[in-house]
Amino acid sequence: LEPVHVLGPVEPVGGGRGVGAAAARAPPLRGECGGSALVPGRLPPLRCAVAELARRLNIHASGGALRVWVGGSLVGEARLSEPSSVARLAERLLEAFTGFRLGEALQREGNTVAAWTGLSELVAAGVERALARGRRLVVVDSNLLYYGAHLLRWEGLPLAVPECAVGEVERRLAEAVKHGKLQSGRDLAAALAYLGLLDLLGSGAPVVPTPPGPCDTAVPKTDPFILQDSVLATADDGAYRYWRSHPASRLAEAAKVYHNPLRQSWSGADREPRRLSRLYYAVHQALLVLGLMEDQGLVPELRLEAGGRVVGIEEPVAVLLEALGLG
Repeated sequence: LEPVHVLGPVEPVGGGRGVGAAAARAPPLRGECGGSALVPGRLPPLRCAVAELARRLNIHASGGALRVWVGGSLVGEARLSEPSSVARLAERLLEAFTGFRLGEALQREGNTVAAWTGLSELVAAGVERALARGRRLVVVDSNLLYYGAHLLRWEGLPLAVPECAVGEVERRLAEAVKHGKLQSGRDLAAALAYLGLLDLLGSGAPVVPTPPGPCDTAVPKTDPFILQDSVLATADDGAYRYWRSHPASRLAEAAKVYHNPLRQSWSGADREPRRLSRLYYAVHQALLVLGLMEDQGLVPELRLEAGGRVVGIEEPVAVLLEALGLG
C-alpha cells in the first residue's frame, strides 16, 4: 500500500539469469492494460506504455548500452545499469527537446514537453510545506497537467483535478486531433496533457466540481467545504497572485510549482532514491514522446539501439494513439 519511490538499476547476472532474462519471460503489455483509465485493476494508457517499453529495454539493454538516434543523428547513449550514465542521457534528451535539435516541430513547446516528461523536474516545495502544515488535498491548476503533475501523484502527493481542468484539457485535445494527426508542438502538448490527465484519474485522483469558467478564476470559487485545508497549486504567476489575494485564501493555501529546464542537472540522483526513480521514469517517458512524434511525422526516424539490436517502440505508442483517438 506504500507508494514505490525506488526504480533503481539492477546489474544483470550471468548464466541466463538477471533482469534481461526475467523481462524476456514476462508477457508483453498490450492495449488491454490501457483501454480505460477508470477500470479498477488496469493501468492507464501512459503507465501501460512506460511499463512495456521498460520491459523491452530490460531485455535488450539491461547490461549494455542504449543509443538513441533521431534522423540519423545520435541524440545520446547510456548504460541503463549506471545512474550517472542515465543522467547524462537525460541531459542530452533535455537539450534535444529544448534546443531545437528536433527541428521546428516543438517550436515554443519544447520546455513544456520537457517538463511533462520529467526531464525538467517540477519543484513542488511550496506544496510539500503546505501539506506539512496539515493541508489535506492539492487541487492542481490546468497548467500543471501540461507540466507533468501526474508524476507527483504517483510519488504520493494527494492531488485532485478540478473539473475546469478536465474540460480545458479535453477541449484542447479535440482541437489537436481534429485533422486525424498531431500537426504541431502545440498539438503534441495538448495530447500529452490528456494522457497525463488519464494517468491522474487512473491513479485514483478525485475530480473536484468547479463553477463555469477557466481554472484561474473558477478554482478559488469552488465549494468552501472542499477548499477547507487544501492547497491550490499552479505554475502560473498570475493565478498564484490572484489566489493569494482571493477570500478563498482564508480556507486554502496557494502554492507555486516551478520548473527551469535551463538549470536542470541530474547529478547526484543516485544518492536520492526519489530523484533516481524520477530520472529513470523521465527517460522512459521521453523516449515514448519521441516515438509518438515519429509516428505523427513531427520528427524523422527514431531508432533505439541496444546490444546491437533495434528496440522497436511501435506497440507502446499504439496504446497512446488509441487513447488519443488516433489509433
